[in-house]
Amino acid sequence: MKDKKGFTIVELLITITLMLLILVLAIVDFNKVSKNKKEDLWQLVKKQIEDAAEDYFTTNEYLFEGLVNGSKGTISVGKLVKEDYINKVVDPITGKTISKCAIVNITKKDDKYNVKFDESSKNSTNVNCDTNNSVVVVEPGGPTATVKAKYNGKEHEKFPSWLNSKHLDPSVVVYPKTNGNGQIVSTVIGGVNGKEYKITDETKGKTLDVVVTNSSGKRYIAFIDYRRDIKPPVGSINIRQKDSWASSNVYLDLTASDNISGINEFVIDKKNKFDGTQSTLTWSKKSLSYSFGSVTYNGDT
Repeated sequence: MKDKKGFTIVELLITITLMLLILVLAIVDFNKVSKNKKEDLWQLVKKQIEDAAEDYFTTNEYLFEGLVNGSKGTISVGKLVKEDYINKVVDPITGKTISKCAIVNITKKDDKYNVKFDESSKNSTNVNCDTNNSVVVVEPGGPTATVKAKYNGKEHEKFPSWLNSKHLDPSVVVYPKTNGNGQIVSTVIGGVNGKEYKITDETKGKTLDVVVTNSSGKRYIAFIDYRRDIKPPVGSINIRQKDSWASSNVYLDLTASDNISGINEFVIDKKNKFDGTQSTLTWSKKSLSYSFGSVTYNGDT
């Protein structure tokens, strides 16, 4: 009977090395496949954004009546989301939400809109772009313009997300530019002639059209979104306890409403924030001390 011999240490090491090598190659190949899959998904997401932009311009053709071929413009992802042409989109490569400030470039050719997503803009950090110049179109040979927000006696490049009681006497100001293509013959904001439009209404969301026309009849068209809420919310406080001397926790019933921007939070004693309408306060044997700090809302945070 012959003795059975096992593997030598060298043979075991060679076998283990080969197995590890196969495993490493498998992992590398899997990562490559995964990366390619994410890239394929990104192309689908980008196509969805571009289709949404094309749908917007096709559906709202009346807003760009008479727009000539060769016209170029942009629309922000934030505008497409706001108008329900697309849901909030996530980049499958990074797992992050695509910036509302990311833009799609549009060109009108042969009476059709050609669209292309600007990938360099998908991580933009400009947080207010979805409420400023969300849509801009310039006809060939047309003027351009700079649109600013004016409040508190000063001009600003961007509107805040909400105009509120801190933003006094707000307005939209337009500065047309000829670009050497004929004189400016008209500037119209929200259907009103003039380079400045006073904002007087309270609204959850309003879109103003800006149209600048030169002597050749070529136009600059932009749509400006703003929201304004200057009235504080209405609320009430009720202290609830079983008897004149509390033997257990005392409750505050807080109610508030705001028809424009809604209620954002309750702040009690500048320390504790509660999302609900009922909160418990601590008490002592001598007295119950409380203060109602403020009720804030989306429009004035």
